[in-house]
Amino acid sequence: MEALAVDPAHPDRLYLALGTYAQSWAGNGAVLRSEDRGTTWTRTDLTVKLGGNEDGRGAGERLLVDPRDSDTLWLGTRHDGLLKSTDRGVTWAAVSGFPATVSQSGQGVTFLVAVGRAVYAGWGDGDWSAGAVNLYRTTDGATWTAVPAQPTGTSAKVPIRAAYDARARELYVTYADAPGPNGQSTGSVHKLAVADGTWREVTPVKPGDHVRRVRRQLRVRRSRRRRPSRRHRRRLHQQPLGGRRHPVPDHRRRPYLDLPQGRCRLRRVRDSFPQVGCG
Repeated sequence: MEALAVDPAHPDRLYLALGTYAQSWAGNGAVLRSEDRGTTWTRTDLTVKLGGNEDGRGAGERLLVDPRDSDTLWLGTRHDGLLKSTDRGVTWAAVSGFPATVSQSGQGVTFLVAVGRAVYAGWGDGDWSAGAVNLYRTTDGATWTAVPAQPTGTSAKVPIRAAYDARARELYVTYADAPGPNGQSTGSVHKLAVADGTWREVTPVKPGDHVRRVRRQLRVRRSRRRRPSRRHRRRLHQQPLGGRRHPVPDHRRRPYLDLPQGRCRLRRVRDSFPQVGCG
């Protein structure tokens, strides 16, 4: 399966985009649609290939119900640009106004996400230069433009997934240096404030940070290590039948202790760790 989508205005409607490989030897993909939450399905065969088992299979979703019109669906492909349906998935046509240039060896559209009444599309075939474009949007369903000031650099080459916080009006986008799951070595998370168009990196943990953090913690622990005090080394423990160990009162004043299990006598297993044996 390449992608799935649910109509937020009609939750009984479910759509699946199917296709295992987008190579020349593979068959074309298909879209399944259900009006009863998956009980029954109707199939529409596509004229393009989908690659649900290729690199980039963790990206998505590539299928989206338009937030302005439930009859309109968008489908991002790997090698054939952006497709659109205006009859709930019965027929599909290529979107001529989508500005990205398709590649027969690239990733194409990596995700589609609704941001209010707008639609954003991640693009995985940028040239990865300083001014490369990997994120587009449309506010009217006809004209697509590049999102201004979008993240660039090694850790933001390929947009992988996105989620919109409607209450805060913020779009979160995850990036990587490769489509994955193979070949990824770094990545980042960025947040777009839709109201004013400002971006901010919010990567929680960067690759390798956890290793450096563990090493720092080990160094701190070693520096804090102290030799046990004499008082600590001479601490007494009670050892009842259950094998548990508990502190006992000062043995120097009472070598015999009256405990519920019977009388216990002090014994020394080691010079520095005396114990109480109960018989």
